[in-house]
Amino acid sequence: MANTTKITLITLENQRLYDGLIKKYIGTQISNATKSSLKSVSINGNTLKFYTEAKPSAESVAAFTIELPETDLSDFMHLIKNATAGDVIIANANGSVADGGVKLADLAKSADVTKEIGDAKTELNKKVEANTTAIAKLNGAEDAEGSVAKAVKDAKDALQTQITANKKVLDKLDGADTVNGSVKKQVKDAKAAVEAKIGNLEGLTTTAKNDLVGAVNENKAAIDSAKTAGEITVDTATTTEGMAKSYTIKQGGKAVATIDIPKDMVVKSGVVQENPKGQEAGTYLVLTLANATEDTIYINVGKLVDIYSVKANATQIQLAIDSSTREISATIVAGSVGTAELADGAVVTAKIADGNVTKAKLAKTVQDSLNKADSALQEADVATLRTDVAANKASLAEGGATANAIKANKEAAAKAQGDANALATRVKNLESVEYVEATEAEIKAMFPTA
Repeated sequence: MANTTKITLITLENQRLYDGLIKKYIGTQISNATKSSLKSVSINGNTLKFYTEAKPSAESVAAFTIELPETDLSDFMHLIKNATAGDVIIANANGSVADGGVKLADLAKSADVTKEIGDAKTELNKKVEANTTAIAKLNGAEDAEGSVAKAVKDAKDALQTQITANKKVLDKLDGADTVNGSVKKQVKDAKAAVEAKIGNLEGLTTTAKNDLVGAVNENKAAIDSAKTAGEITVDTATTTEGMAKSYTIKQGGKAVATIDIPKDMVVKSGVVQENPKGQEAGTYLVLTLANATEDTIYINVGKLVDIYSVKANATQIQLAIDSSTREISATIVAGSVGTAELADGAVVTAKIADGNVTKAKLAKTVQDSLNKADSALQEADVATLRTDVAANKASLAEGGATANAIKANKEAAAKAQGDANALATRVKNLESVEYVEATEAEIKAMFPTA
């Protein structure tokens, strides 16, 4: 058995699933990148995280992030809220600062304290200034490096580029059958690959060229005209080892071809029916496909082989075929050999049974001669007749014209058998290709979030 070739096809239904998933995926990417309702930002090292929540929690996920090169903003100080002028600033456990609620004037007046406070204030002002500068940079315009507006614009532009690229991909998929990568071209190429395996239907010598079933049915019609060569039957009693089902096609009780259905084919079941409804009369192999609609295929087994029949009521030489032994015999039709078929004097007396020819059957001239020479017939008188009969015998011998005609008929019958065997082999090769529909899981696996 030939190795089975598997071809994965994307059906129209799977194409709809793919379109829905990719549109959803693109829509999600657009939604996540173009949100403009940013309400808060946090700093983690040199990473700025932007949130759509006013007070993000530890579990909150940033809408997007910006990595600042070699700049750690973790130590930047925020402006103190509800500060009172003159109050002492205190440090909190988390590293932030706040209004201490104590007037500087109420503290010790020593010069050292004053100096340290001044130094601390100067240092704090530097940090506040640095923080203010950083915030101003974040609040910059779309063309300002490091600004939130520029980061949003860059992200939006990058997303738009991706959308454009995805649209090109979709346009390519929806392209004509001449566009590389288009679904139509893939289907066209797949069709060409199938035709490369089974041949172009236009190459059929039958009248029907649009479909294989029509061509097989046409062969069946030709076979029906020669049913006298032997009845065709389909035997399912014996299944070839390793096969799901075997259909043995017999002619005259002898097997001429076997169709094996592999277990891994996409056929759900198969039965043999006589004259199924809606079909031409005959014996059919009815296959139910294991697809969503359980389509049914009718194969008229009578059209799988060519049969040559012997013409009935031949006028001179009647041929006969023994369907059990497949032997061809020829018989000269009684009364078919006349003077037109035989040369003058071609029949010798040795070939005529004694007493079969009466004087009344002879020509009048012969009767007259016999009347004159009943008792004086000489060998020379029948020499020519002997010669002609010998020529007729030679024609029937091996190499003779009549023998050659009989041989030609036998060779024609043998060729018919060979053509039937070749057709059975071709059908078997056609069944060695398995078409597998891409599954929903395989389509979804192309999208991580599907």
